[in-house]
Amino acid sequence: MLDPAPTNHPELHSFPSANPFILLLFSSNTQNTFHSAGAGNKTVQRGVPRVKEIIDTSKNPATPSMEIYFRPEIAHNEAVVRRIATEMTLKILRDYVVGYTLHRVGYDYPESPVTPAEDEGLVSTHNALYPEPSKPDWSAWLGRLVLNKEALLEKGMRVSHVKDAARAYLSDKVQVVASEDDDDTWLLRLRICKMATIAKRTNAGMSPEERDPLDKVATTDVVEILMDTLTISGVSDITNTYVARRGDEFIIETDGSSLAHILASGDAIDFKKCTSNHIHEVMAVLGIEAACSLIYREAADVLSDSGEYVSCRHLMLLR
Repeated sequence: MLDPAPTNHPELHSFPSANPFILLLFSSNTQNTFHSAGAGNKTVQRGVPRVKEIIDTSKNPATPSMEIYFRPEIAHNEAVVRRIATEMTLKILRDYVVGYTLHRVGYDYPESPVTPAEDEGLVSTHNALYPEPSKPDWSAWLGRLVLNKEALLEKGMRVSHVKDAARAYLSDKVQVVASEDDDDTWLLRLRICKMATIAKRTNAGMSPEERDPLDKVATTDVVEILMDTLTISGVSDITNTYVARRGDEFIIETDGSSLAHILASGDAIDFKKCTSNHIHEVMAVLGIEAACSLIYREAADVLSDSGEYVSCRHLMLLR
């Protein structure tokens, strides 16, 4: 029978909430594993910090990640896997905006002159295709975003992808005018057309002079929020992807985890082999037994980094 470790052991000061014997077993084998890393460039939490996450079954692990496997017909094609990895990475609008400016268009837009004048052709084409008379609730200001065309093309995207994503996200509350895919410069023009809904205020009884600064502030807020929250493409929570080789097949390793989304992504995914190191996410998607198996596997992986043997019976205490 093993005696429990003393609760005042110097190696247990970082783990006040967990079983002392289990913690002593872990900490004695993880003192030199802080700097271990995963395959390629993927950063993985290791050593005592990861042990604490496993013991406490943290809801917010420092480095959640996944390993995504594919059906044989795809897994052996590196080019296809790399394309999927690129499309899977979360892409936020701000990463593809060179800069933006605010322009006053007044309350009689679209009858007023286009500002700036170089957008005349873009706005005229939009108004011809989507005629929208000016409404009392429209903002006197609009935001003009200049997109990074080269960066978007590198990721296999065009301005039409950004336009469609923005219109779906903003619905009918904001007018979205965008360049065409074959234009030299890719622009996005945003004008609030339901100020009462966006700014949570009414314009009744307000003069244009009183409304003008409020419209400008509201337009700035909409542009800033949109750049930080609009997902152009990719999977939520997956911030980066890496293609790795496992035997004769290629897999994708990720920074971030979205297990439910990946498992429901279609027939290309080999859902029986996909894994995540996020214990709570695995439990929510696959159940308690899968979460228990993950705890055992993650603990074994961390301890194996130290190069020392640990009996599997000790690890089974975690179950």
